[in-house]
Amino acid sequence: MPRVQCKTCSKVFEKKSYEIKVRPNHYCCHPCYAVSLKGKMPVNIEMLRSSKPWLGKKLTFQVWNKGKKLPYPPWNKGLKGVQIAWNKGIEMPQMRGENHPNWKGGGSISRETVKYKRWRTLVFEKDNYTCQHCGARSGKGKKVILNADHIKPFALYPDSRFILSNGRTLCLDCHKKTPSYLGSYQKNIVYLSSL
Repeated sequence: MPRVQCKTCSKVFEKKSYEIKVRPNHYCCHPCYAVSLKGKMPVNIEMLRSSKPWLGKKLTFQVWNKGKKLPYPPWNKGLKGVQIAWNKGIEMPQMRGENHPNWKGGGSISRETVKYKRWRTLVFEKDNYTCQHCGARSGKGKKVILNADHIKPFALYPDSRFILSNGRTLCLDCHKKTPSYLGSYQKNIVYLSSL
């Protein structure tokens, strides 16, 4: 390994050959390099070489704008660590129920209620668990998924939701063919006007 001499303290030390090509200036340590920098304040080498040069010393920092007036008032003038809400003093309505922009009149009934489940069971019993269009029925190793279909759509006719005569049993394939399957009644207004 080649030996070189430090430019600051004249100490002779070993340096790898690739480091000589990459860094032609030779310094034995970082403090020696810091002393060699031009235009900087003088550095105490012993203080830099110690493990914790700031220990026991009071550090002071110069504020860049000390004594200067800002051309505009600061955003937090007069605040003591408390952020002011953007809508302070404005009463905001609660975004629920009738005050919500997506409100459609309410009165929706979940299909998970006991009343709906009872209606569905009664429709299946009325039709003897048989599809009313194709006659499909579970049994003899064959499984058929049955749905209780509303003849008049559930969403548009709230008064006839739980009337037994408004329900019919359909298999899943026949139910998908109905004009009111999964809200497609909105596209089939002509069909609904005939009901």
